[in-house]
Parts: sequence; C-alpha cells; structure tokens
Amino acid sequence: MKSSNPFGASTRGSLRHRTYWQRAARGRRRGIAFVYTALFLFVLVGICALVIDMGMAYREKAQMQVACDSAALAGAWQLAHFKGYNTALAEAQKYAKMAENGPYENGVNNCSVLVYYPAREYQGQATTVAGNSDNDRWFRVSIQKPRQTFFTFLFGRKNIMITATAVATYTVNAAMDATGTGVYGADPGTVNLALFGPDGYYNSGDPYSTKYLPGGTSNPNYNPNGLDFQVQVPKGMGNTAVEIFDPDGYNAGGIASPLAGTRIDELWTPSGAVGNSSNITTTKYTLYYDSGTPDDPTDDVAIDSKTYGNTSATDMKWNSVFTLNRDLAAYSKDGKGVTLANGAVGNFRLNVVTTDGESENGFGLRAGPVRTGSTAFNTTNGTKIIGVGHLPINFNIDGTATIRLGTVPTSAAGKEVIIRKFDTDVQAASGAANTVTYTCSTLPGQSWTGKLSGNGLFATDTIPVPSTYTEGTWSVTYSAGRQDTSMWDMSYTGYGPGTPGNIKLIR
Repeated sequence: MKSSNPFGASTRGSLRHRTYWQRAARGRRRGIAFVYTALFLFVLVGICALVIDMGMAYREKAQMQVACDSAALAGAWQLAHFKGYNTALAEAQKYAKMAENGPYENGVNNCSVLVYYPAREYQGQATTVAGNSDNDRWFRVSIQKPRQTFFTFLFGRKNIMITATAVATYTVNAAMDATGTGVYGADPGTVNLALFGPDGYYNSGDPYSTKYLPGGTSNPNYNPNGLDFQVQVPKGMGNTAVEIFDPDGYNAGGIASPLAGTRIDELWTPSGAVGNSSNITTTKYTLYYDSGTPDDPTDDVAIDSKTYGNTSATDMKWNSVFTLNRDLAAYSKDGKGVTLANGAVGNFRLNVVTTDGESENGFGLRAGPVRTGSTAFNTTNGTKIIGVGHLPINFNIDGTATIRLGTVPTSAAGKEVIIRKFDTDVQAASGAANTVTYTCSTLPGQSWTGKLSGNGLFATDTIPVPSTYTEGTWSVTYSAGRQDTSMWDMSYTGYGPGTPGNIKLIR
C-alpha cells in the first residue's frame, strides 16, 4: 500500500528549486571569499614590501649616521689642531668613504657628501631657531643617497632617499700660566702646582692623577700619562735651566699639612685622613723636545727623566733638574732645529706624572738662563711655561688670592671663554664667598662672576667675549682655604692658536 504525501505532488519540485538556489548562493559566497582573499593578499604583500624596504632603509640610515658622526668628528679634530678647512674637508670625506662606514663618496652612485664650515646646527632653517647661526667652531656633515627599493616599486615608488647629518663642535685650550714667580730660593708663593698620587681619591682635588672615586671604585677620569707643561725657549736665550721647586713629596718632620714658607706637600691616606711618611707620593718628571710639532707628542724626543719621592735634599728649594743645550738640533730626529713663526726655536714638553703614593706633591716650575753664583730669576730673564689643557693648583694659606689662569688670543673676540674648575670646595662647602671673579688684562674695568665647585664636582663658567677684544691674560680672584687643591681648565670657541681642546657631537 502506497503512503500518501501530505504536501502534495509538487513537494519534490519545491525541493529541487530550493537546492538550486542554495548551490547558487554557495557559489556566490565562494566568489566573494576569493575576491576578499585576493585583496587581503595584495594588502599583505604591500605591507610586507613596505616593512622590508623601510627596514632596510632604516638600517642604511643608521649606518649613514655612523659615517656622518665619524666624518664630522674627524673634520672638527683637524680644526681643533689648526690644520685648516681644506684639511678638515679632506679628512671628513675620507672617513665618510671608509668601507666600514658605508662607503659614502661624494658624486659616486648619486651620493652627496656635503660639508659646511662655519656651520649652523639646523642647516637651512630660519636664523630665529635656537642655535641656528653660522658658528666657526661647528663643523657639519650631511650625507644623502637614494636607495632602490625591492618591492615598493610595485606601488609606483622606485627609490627611497636616505639622509643623515651630524654637527661636531670643538674648543681650543688656552695657554694656562704655570710660570713661577719671585726669586730663586724663595717660597713659590701662596699658590703652587700640585698633583696627588695614583692611590688617592678623586675628591682630593685632582680628577686626573687619582685612580679611585670615594669608596674605592675606579675613577673613569684617571690618566696614567700625567699632565704636560710646555716650556717655550725664545730665540737667543742660550743654555736654559728647567728648575723645579720642591719636586719631592717629603715634608720635614712628617707633618701632614702645608704651611706657607715651610712646607707645600701634604700627607694623606687614600681616603683623605691625616697620613705620614708612608703615604708620600713619588713623582716622575720627563723632558722632551717636541721636534717642532707642539700638538703631536708622537714625534717627541726624550731628553732626560728624574724621579723624586721621600727625598729631603730637594725639599723647599729650587733645583736645577734639566739643562737645555742652546743647540736644539741635538734633540731633533733629523738633526735640524726648527724655527717657529713667533721667533722661538722649538718648544719643550715637561711631563709630570705621579707613580706611587696617595698624598699631594706640591711643586713650582721655572725656566731661564743657567744661573751662576747667586743670579736671581725674574720675569725678564725667564721664559714662559704653559699648562697644556690643565692647571693644577693648591693654596698654602687661608684667604683671598688672585690666580693668573692664562692667555686667550684675539681670535676669541665676539665668542666665548669657557672656564671649568674642579673641587674648589673649601669655601664652597662652608657657604662663605661661593663666587669667583674673572678679569682680563685687556678689558680694564670689566669683570664676570662665576661659581665655585663642590666636593668632587666640576663647575663651568661661560664668559661672552666682546667683539673689540684683543689678546689678554685672564685671572680669577676668590676666597680659598689652606689645603684647597683644585684643577682648572680654560678654553675658547674661536679658531686657534692654542692647544687642541674638547671635541664632541652636538647633533
């Protein structure tokens, strides 16, 4: 018996009709999914292309920035060493095209290496932007090069322009005055030169000779090569004696503290507590002939070296340590003397380095004609001694004193004198007279106020120099205390002469 269909005979047709439209709908959905997938893949490929190309562009930009930094520092170094713009330009281009820096060579593969000097920090912007005016101590290098893309050409972009820039600045160290005063055999005065032994602490007042920071950690400023002083021997001076007042670390009676006219050394333990003769510092003095290149110590010729430690024989008197022969050719490698533009026949470098101990060795320096009998030394028959970059000093009395820092040339006119001092803290710590006053011999009636620096700290004063300035000697007056040891640096922002100063990137 056949069963009846409650929906009637047309049910089978309706089912066939619905199945047809369902199949058609599924086909349309598959087509839309394909379109969406294709669009997604296209976008994904675009994103991947952009990421790859931009990533490689950023990588090259980082490499290009290294080249810019190196080139700018190389050029500024040449200017700081008085080599002139052409040499600075050549050196900057040399560093830019070193293989490890790129290489980037001007005019090769559509690359441009542009050098600007005098320069501004933000090239091409309005002069109202801070720091955006031509400055003859700023050296700028810009590198630009198109980089062909691998994928983004599909989107109509064939190249990405990569650019980088760097600005280096430099200062020139002024000639710090280290010449002794007074007469032979006398105390060098209320202020003398001083260096601490390598085992002393940084905050004793000497940031360069000491190995340790307070607490005994390593001092990153420690310079095992010591400090240099330049002895300028004028033409026609003849045989010259280099004399050192109290070159030893000996104090009569083992007394720790200094006393003007009696002792200028100080005996301390590494931490700064009162010491004794076991803490005496040993100092080595070495004299070199500079072969006519005062800014290049690599060709210096050693003449003689002397070391002094716990030695009473040289205590508190002037000692003729070195004698210079009038025939300067005897000290040169090629057997020829060098006549400099200023009429001097060569300069000599006196290196002073403490090799042992933790106490302070106070000393004084003079150079002049070899004495006979009781011949007195004075400024008219002596010669100039310059602290190269640094002037280490120590007070032997309490009170106010004027220190002659050194000479700044006319080329600093309209620019800046920068004076940095370390650890002038005896009065600064007590809160009394926390200022210093600067004056210049060629700027009568003018003075500038600066700040003392605290214990184990540097402080910097920047002095604007009038455009009418001519070469002069700068001095500082301030209140200090007995045993106040400090380090002074002076530089300027004009172009030479002087000794090479600090070089750094500012952008």
